[in-house]
Amino acid sequence: METSENRQLRVNTMLHIYYPPGFLRKVAAEVVSTFLLVFVSCGAAAVGANNEQNIGGSFVGGLIVTVMIYSVGHISGAHMNPAITIAFATVKRFPWNQSAWGEGQEFDSWLEQLVGFSLAGDLSSRPSVKREAPYDSPRRSGKLCAEAGGGLSPWRRLELGAPRAWNNGLGDIGKWRSSRVPFYTVAQLMGSILASFAVKVLFHPIRHLGTTTPSGTDLQALIMEIIVTFIMMFVISAVVTDSKAAKELAGIAVGSSVFIASILAGPVSGGSMNPARTIGPAIANNVYKSIWVYIVGPIIGALLGVMCYSFLRETNEPVVQSLPLNLTE
Repeated sequence: METSENRQLRVNTMLHIYYPPGFLRKVAAEVVSTFLLVFVSCGAAAVGANNEQNIGGSFVGGLIVTVMIYSVGHISGAHMNPAITIAFATVKRFPWNQSAWGEGQEFDSWLEQLVGFSLAGDLSSRPSVKREAPYDSPRRSGKLCAEAGGGLSPWRRLELGAPRAWNNGLGDIGKWRSSRVPFYTVAQLMGSILASFAVKVLFHPIRHLGTTTPSGTDLQALIMEIIVTFIMMFVISAVVTDSKAAKELAGIAVGSSVFIASILAGPVSGGSMNPARTIGPAIANNVYKSIWVYIVGPIIGALLGVMCYSFLRETNEPVVQSLPLNLTE
């Protein structure tokens, strides 16, 4: 019968296997960066509420995007936007699923042996093996680890059975197994909601802070959101995924595109370009008018933007992952 210690160890092991060390830092970076994005942009909108054009608010919105890209781009990619995450995942520039433990059968064999033999069962009756298991083969190391289980602690058995990929971090070293996109999306929404409530408290009694609603019809706002998000995503795809682009200027280029698009879309739709940017203030202020426009529009625009640039890119050029965006290299 499985003990509580083994059950807890099984859970912890699965978490480490499917979400290796460093993944939580990426999620936390998305929470913080999205929080600052929404807090600053909504705060700027409140300060310039009496200005119809509110160019200052558009400038601040583009500037905070630039700042966040240079701040956390090398950690999480600085998406700050579910539409961007979904678009990059759709064209395989960002992993839907991940695992840092190797390919197909090798991974399955290692997982089966390590978890099935070393963790779930009671190995106290097995003879102790004094020599450590080699790392050169996940299949071999998992078997030796199971045989050595009687003389080793559970975490030591886990360490011996792990292939070198554990210490290599994430990368193109195996199949992507566990879903990353939902974690990024939830992190972005969490950051937006927290920022929206913070703005609501700090700028009380101003109402409807940061909410985006159509000035005209829903169709006008939808088309505008698609177009301006297309502009933003096209620029992001160019400077982030193209190896010929100047990475040092990526933050400035993306921030400038957000600034320009926000000025254009402001009078029509409010220039959200980001479902999280709209959902957070909507929840905080209980204003859900035409919220679907700001979910559907940015996602469509982002998909069109990334697909368009993928089509225009030279086909013989190596693909560059969108995460992480290291602007210091």
